[in-house]
Amino acid sequence: MPLLRAPGNDKIGRRNEKMLYSELKKYGVTTPLGDKVGKAVDVVVHIKDWNIKEVDVSPGLFKKAIWYDFDAVKNVDDNKKKVVIEGEAHSASKPTTGDISINDLMRKKIFSSDEKEIGKMYDAVIATKPEYWKMEKVLIHHGTSKRRLRLSSSEIKSVTDKIVLSKTYEEVEGIKEESK
Repeated sequence: MPLLRAPGNDKIGRRNEKMLYSELKKYGVTTPLGDKVGKAVDVVVHIKDWNIKEVDVSPGLFKKAIWYDFDAVKNVDDNKKKVVIEGEAHSASKPTTGDISINDLMRKKIFSSDEKEIGKMYDAVIATKPEYWKMEKVLIHHGTSKRRLRLSSSEIKSVTDKIVLSKTYEEVEGIKEESK
């Protein structure tokens, strides 16, 4: 069955509007004309609403990384595994207290609201809708069990040297049991 598209709008018809952060890091970055810019290596999220603000692109080995504001992202092509970017690149902006890269989040331990360690974040689900990108869920490796825990990013209460959830340890264990 052919994919239906509205005339002049190439963003309509994209079936999968969610992707794993680990998958995004495998995507190439090109211009609308098809010129290769580099490879997506990281994204910066705003901690309050979890919207993606910037995309980090590596132009190649031994080259300095360049950043694009999210507004520069024009399309995501799942078939060709590429992100189409149109706009001006800039060097890394100065980090603010409200922004953090997902790579930095993955290095932090996750604790419940009652200060018990839950585990470590190993991936994130990113909603890649045409009008915005947002980190929707965090995927957590919880203890030695084979099951992984999936929580909404809105469950994160604070991010400092660790990630603190708004749920207690018992509530998180209840979510884990429900998913079995």
